[in-house]
Amino acid sequence: SVGVALADVSGHGVSASFITALFKASFYRITHSYEAPGDILYHLNNELMDMVKTGDYITALHCRLLDNANLLEYAGAGHPYPLHYHASTHTVTGLTDHNGTPLVWFKNMDYSTGSITLAPGDKILAFTDGVTEMQ
Repeated sequence: SVGVALADVSGHGVSASFITALFKASFYRITHSYEAPGDILYHLNNELMDMVKTGDYITALHCRLLDNANLLEYAGAGHPYPLHYHASTHTVTGLTDHNGTPLVWFKNMDYSTGSITLAPGDKILAFTDGVTEMQ
């Protein structure tokens, strides 16, 4: 399988950079023990809760494309919903389900995993709130 994570840390500067480094290291380690995106976000949230004490938080999206199945699994933690372009109908829908609270808000939060089957030519557009806040 191939996994993709997209995250956005609140705040700016050294504090946000440090939290980003913690996220990356923890995410990498946790993905070696768990597979489902929701499980990974659950364990990541709990681990980061023990380390991040600044009041900052993280929005995140984790997607995993399963080999030879065209199945995309996904889970979110308060991140903007990704968009799914359906090539056969030329329509766009949002993956609006399976999006939990941002990381580092509450311990033991459930992050459920959703899934969709991708058809040839389909595309997924994932982005941070920087895109939607542009003027």
